[in-house]
This record gives sequence, C-alpha cells and structure tokens, in this order.
Amino acid sequence: MASETKPPIETHEVAVYIAGAPSKADIEALVNKLEPAEVLVLTVRARDLGKGAAVVREMAEARVRAERILQYGDDWTDPATAVVQHFSGDQVKECGDPEGLRHALISAGVTVDVVDRAIYKEWKVNQSELTKIAKVSDERREIVEDFVKIRYRPAHLNEKEA
Repeated sequence: MASETKPPIETHEVAVYIAGAPSKADIEALVNKLEPAEVLVLTVRARDLGKGAAVVREMAEARVRAERILQYGDDWTDPATAVVQHFSGDQVKECGDPEGLRHALISAGVTVDVVDRAIYKEWKVNQSELTKIAKVSDERREIVEDFVKIRYRPAHLNEKEA
C-alpha cells in the first residue's frame, strides 16, 4: 500500500497496491477500513484498472499469436517471479450442420435413440414474445409468471451513459 495511514484512492495508487499482489485478507481489511465514500471511489478505480488491464492483455496476447512469440502449448518463465506461464486456449468444438450430421450418423447405422442423445434441438425462450403473450390476459400472465422467474445478478457500479 502507498502508505499505512492513507488507503490508496488515486488510480495509480490502486494500481501499485494491486501490483503488490496483496492477499485476499489484506484487500478485505483495506476495504473494511475505508469510509463509505472511499469504497465507492475504490470500486470505480479498480473497475477502470480491470478494464484497462483486460485491453492490455488482449492486445499483448494478440501480438504473441500474430508474431508467434510463443507457440501454442509453450511454457514461458516470468523472469521477475520465476512463475511458469503456459500459452494455451480453451478447446471449442462446433458443428456447423447438426441436422446433416444427424442424418449421416443414422445412415451409417447409428440408432436414432443414440443419435438423439448426442444431437438434439434445444428449447429457447424469447422473453420479449413471452411479455407480449402475458399482456393479452390475466390468465396468460399468470401462466407465464408460473414458469418464468426474475432474478437479479449482483449489482455493479458502472459509468452512467449519457
């Protein structure tokens, strides 16, 4: 922390504090000793640093890929920390034509019940259309309300758009 008496509130102070890799307990202690107004300031500074850090990481990793600074699967040791980093990504499998795949597998002798477990249509709910249906009558509104529950994600402090 920049100072033991004054918590970090300026963006650069928060960045230096975070760069020091404080423990979760240290961060909790810092947040708990702040005045309510300071908690709001710290929240915004941390959010903005996170956004900036995400952009920096995205651009830097794009350059690593483009210039092949590392190959997929390579390890690299951070000279400052000696921590080994591994360059890889999540595997994503996609099927562009599930219906075609389904027919091909059935034609190849795979039973329909086995194929149906592997390839199936997924029900999707269009909330805008459900709202229109619910507005028609109380009966329809009650039916929709029986099946659709509203839940709120955790609130975040975000910059208000003009």
